[in-house]
Amino acid sequence: MAADKDKLLQFLLRQGDNTLILGHRVSEWCGHAPVLEEDIALANTALDLIGQTQMWLGYAAEVQGEGKTADDLAFLRDAWDFRNLLLVEMPNGDFGQTLMRQFLFDAFQSVLMGRVLKSADETVRGIAGKASKEVAYHVERSADTVVGLGDGTEESHNRMQAALDYLWPYAGEMFQSDEIDAAMAEAGIAPDPASLRDDWDALVGKVLADATLTIPEGTFAHKGGRTGKMHTEIWATSCPPCSGCSAPIPAANGNTPASRPPRRDLLRARRGPGSGPGRAPPGCRPGTQPERKPHEPSDGKAKCGADLVLAGNPAGPGNPGDHPDRARHYPGRRLAG
Repeated sequence: MAADKDKLLQFLLRQGDNTLILGHRVSEWCGHAPVLEEDIALANTALDLIGQTQMWLGYAAEVQGEGKTADDLAFLRDAWDFRNLLLVEMPNGDFGQTLMRQFLFDAFQSVLMGRVLKSADETVRGIAGKASKEVAYHVERSADTVVGLGDGTEESHNRMQAALDYLWPYAGEMFQSDEIDAAMAEAGIAPDPASLRDDWDALVGKVLADATLTIPEGTFAHKGGRTGKMHTEIWATSCPPCSGCSAPIPAANGNTPASRPPRRDLLRARRGPGSGPGRAPPGCRPGTQPERKPHEPSDGKAKCGADLVLAGNPAGPGNPGDHPDRARHYPGRRLAG
């Protein structure tokens, strides 16, 4: 059975936007990770995610049939046109929160890609075949790191538990179904997300048990990202793809890209006149980076490798790493375990 074109497009946008936004989030650590090995690993993960984005959004542009490219869909849409999960747009926080977010998403992708490998759509099946190899590595690495830090020192354990408590309410959105998912399942293109929950729970439960972490109680789940109904304010005002930075850049062929509608004041669009900052995101204008406080050990004593890894760059990801205490806080760092 052939799938409805519009519903197939929405499905592809959801897949591409998830990897696009998470890829951007992970890339914020480039040059600022707590140890060199992790800096390279996170950069490679971000590149993998952007590569998957190219495939998903490339096929989406083809299905849309308006002569657009993956780049057009990535950079020339407004914030409310994105269909990514709220989970992937959450702030990086410290290193532990970044890796916990990565693991929860990787576990979902590993289950999903395993099913999509049998998709009735040849192109979707091909994308899943390429992405599944990277996903297998991602989930193995993020799971090992969650276990190493969760079952590490008292501080590393507490930080990982705090990250899990913070992110868990955003995980439920991955399994919420709507008419788009029903259409994809009926056409044999992709499974109903709700059907993936048991396998995801089994995988996540085993890893978190090995990490000596406690799964939060309650079933509440934030939602709205994958439908475009809601995005977090910090994402809507700082998301690189929809920031407007790419609008003035000429296309590679020397022609000026198609005119883009002015970027909305995202907060005012939802809350009415007079609300919201209406500013370009940090990095688009000089002097707009928020001030960040350096990490200071709570007891003034030297920390073990796991604690230093979790603390991350004292200047914070996305900021210059030239804080005067950097050398004092981060000599000879390594992962625990």
